[in-house]
Amino acid sequence: MGSTWQGKSALASDGGLESLRRASHTLGNALAAMGGHRLFHSMRASRQTELQREFPLQVVCSWLGNSQRIAQQSYLLVTEDDFAKAAGVQKVMVEGHASG
Repeated sequence: MGSTWQGKSALASDGGLESLRRASHTLGNALAAMGGHRLFHSMRASRQTELQREFPLQVVCSWLGNSQRIAQQSYLLVTEDDFAKAAGVQKVMVEGHASG
């Protein structure tokens, strides 16, 4: 747990992108050691996909510290919204749940 705390301290002290990457990798390593590698991968893939909708791929990859090739092979997801858009279906909120 000490390495997780150090990553958090480094992030707070300089606030730079490299510190964020180190903290992210430290958290990922800690999760992997506890058997949570798939959880971390899923969370990273979701965030990569969300950011990709707003920003160019090279920018998102720079922020997350992976290559465009790795992002395309491992992290970018096809979502329900993608299918709905392709089918021309508009999602409607019904009592807090989306239905299409």
